[in-house]
Amino acid sequence: MFEGKDHAGQPVAVKRLKVSAGEAAHRELKIADELAGKSFEQVLAVFDSGEDSERGGYFVVMPRAEQSLADRLRTEGMPSSADAVDILRQIAEGLKEVENLVHRDLKPGNVLYHDAKWKIADFGIARFVEDATSANTVRGFLSAQYAAPEQWKGEHATHATDVYALSCIAYLLLRGEPPFPGPTRADFQRQHTMQTPPLLTEADARLRAIFSAGLRKPQAGRPPMDRVIPVLHEAAAHPVPPTPAIAALQAVNAAEAERVSAVAAKAERANRENAERNALIETGETLLSDIIARLKDLAQQNAPEARILISHSGRHLKVEMGQAELAIQLQGGLPSSYLFPNSKWQVVAIGQIQVRQGAPHEWSHGATLWYMQLPTNKGYRWYEVAYRRHALTGGTPAGPFPIQSLPNGVPEADRAAGPGMHTIEVEFGPSPIDDEDADSFFERWLNRLAQAYQGRLRPF
Repeated sequence: MFEGKDHAGQPVAVKRLKVSAGEAAHRELKIADELAGKSFEQVLAVFDSGEDSERGGYFVVMPRAEQSLADRLRTEGMPSSADAVDILRQIAEGLKEVENLVHRDLKPGNVLYHDAKWKIADFGIARFVEDATSANTVRGFLSAQYAAPEQWKGEHATHATDVYALSCIAYLLLRGEPPFPGPTRADFQRQHTMQTPPLLTEADARLRAIFSAGLRKPQAGRPPMDRVIPVLHEAAAHPVPPTPAIAALQAVNAAEAERVSAVAAKAERANRENAERNALIETGETLLSDIIARLKDLAQQNAPEARILISHSGRHLKVEMGQAELAIQLQGGLPSSYLFPNSKWQVVAIGQIQVRQGAPHEWSHGATLWYMQLPTNKGYRWYEVAYRRHALTGGTPAGPFPIQSLPNGVPEADRAAGPGMHTIEVEFGPSPIDDEDADSFFERWLNRLAQAYQGRLRPF
């Protein structure tokens, strides 16, 4: 990197590319051309790029920044919690600004302070998403402290790779050191691909949850940037939880996300042929088991007169109060042969929840719980979906009910969520119920249990 001046005499930074292979150099210049002349808020602009006709070197010309985030941490130490959240927000929004690029080398040294903003720089080993299958994609250039499991294994890097690196930076800013200590390259590889990261015990529970999720081993299990950015905005706008109860729930939610990450790390050691699906199923099962455990704790704390039954495996919970009953069950992973061609849902696991009322009128509310990726959202989550019979078909039950109560339920669910009319319809959902959405799920179903006890449960 050299200091230079533009035609107006203003200082600029001139980067000489370290790569010597023509294809690799031209790839970086292609990326520089993509950024050149465009205005960004959180990405360092590129003024010019090209080859030195006299000496043959490859150069990129950029604004001269004041310092890197690595420099800032060396001179000033850990930032305050508020400053850390603001820095992470700016990095996340920078990644969002260039969605057609995957950075692949996000680290503090590539986050620069310019015009009073933190901006992402050095897309030197980034590549266009559409170039993912190129045999000449630059590999092997990774920063050991921030490299995702897929990079260590030479697999395809996606935006989830940048989410992983951002989560490593979050650990550095909020905890004082990255999640894995190394120190050797072999240590880093083993830790990133197989070990569970430590807890962010001193951080805001919302940040603990989202960045623990960001370090999950399977790429599909990590939250997309569209989930990360709102959490950062919320943490910045409301840094202190409003009540002790909310703070406690957020802390439990963070612990849940951390446990899910631990399960994902363990699943990575499984057979490579089915590792991605097995990891997703195990992650989903642990996540719903934790939700069941939290629901049990809420019932014990707030309804000590209730009769609470939970299986030894923690997969089935029943809460009885008088003639009212709440039951939730994790049924487990679905075989890969279960396809959803109409709805385009990618489902890997299933469960259900139901509240029954005995008097004065027998009635129940129920829903299916799907661990899946929706076609409109990135990443796997648990979703609640309730069903009903179409008004023109009649029959029992009318709804809302879990699809498992019907013969041949899974194919029915696909048709219900697909285009066109069907005898079974989706009455509610899909609504996410895990991580930052768990509290609203508990509120909804515990309220229905109270209504059932009072005999006030009715169809939607």
